[in-house]
Amino acid sequence: LDNEEPFGGKFSTWVEFGSDYVFRGTSETTDGKIPSIKAAITYTHNSGIYTGLYIANNLFPQPTSEVNPEGNIQDINEIYGPYLGYATSDILGTGINFNGMLFQYIYPGGEQFNYLEMFNYIDKQFGIWNVKLEYSPTIDTWFGVKGLDSHNFDITPSVALPHGFNLAGTLGHNYFSSSSRADYNGDGSEDLGWTHWNLTLSRKVFGFNVDLSYHDTDIKTGH
Repeated sequence: LDNEEPFGGKFSTWVEFGSDYVFRGTSETTDGKIPSIKAAITYTHNSGIYTGLYIANNLFPQPTSEVNPEGNIQDINEIYGPYLGYATSDILGTGINFNGMLFQYIYPGGEQFNYLEMFNYIDKQFGIWNVKLEYSPTIDTWFGVKGLDSHNFDITPSVALPHGFNLAGTLGHNYFSSSSRADYNGDGSEDLGWTHWNLTLSRKVFGFNVDLSYHDTDIKTGH
């Protein structure tokens, strides 16, 4: 349907298979106990406005309580994410691109943990280098925890390498505007967030994008 433009836009889809589902440095499939499967379908209007639905599987261990210091959430096995966004490129001839998206996290069986987040990205190309900045705040309470607002900042430089390879790395920090009620890094006090980073080598192979990634955080306990 690549040549079709219903209502002045196009549909696109993607599917991802992975050994783990990593979100800001933390595993959402119990450190790869099961493979990760993700998919999405998007309708993008020629104006740059787009909307779609994201689906993925999760595996969280059964905790002793609904939320415990290890970060395990009860009764979550998948996520549905309807989203609405706007993307534009080369703003005012600066070469800066922008993508902003409202993403609703829906956890069947754990609806008390549903929340809304807004992703905001800008990026620019510098020769073979690209630099992307992200700021993503929650619109309502993070994971349904009353009074807890999340803010994620990160920077992702990437570089095109010979033979079609691409190398990228992300350094980010997710912090909360109030206490997280958990001692994530094991220092004996409640934490206000965590730092996360990754390094990824990728290449297109027979039309597929294949990547090998290393992810880590400063969290001492949890997944």
